[in-house]
Amino acid sequence: EGESLMNDGTAIVVFQLFLKMAMGQNSDWSSIITFLIRVALGAVGIGLAFGIASVIWLKFIFNDT
Repeated sequence: EGESLMNDGTAIVVFQLFLKMAMGQNSDWSSIITFLIRVALGAVGIGLAFGIASVIWLKFIFNDT
């Protein structure tokens, strides 16, 4: 799953890089790396949020008391 996260994050960053190049904008390495880190950490945060929400939801549905 970690490899998939890096592949998806890299694909998003490369797409954004080529989009900026096609529009005539320049990107430096620091902005590219910063964007990659933001995408990766954002994906982890979204995954954690959905995981926690799912656990809470399942606790309400399957109440064994």
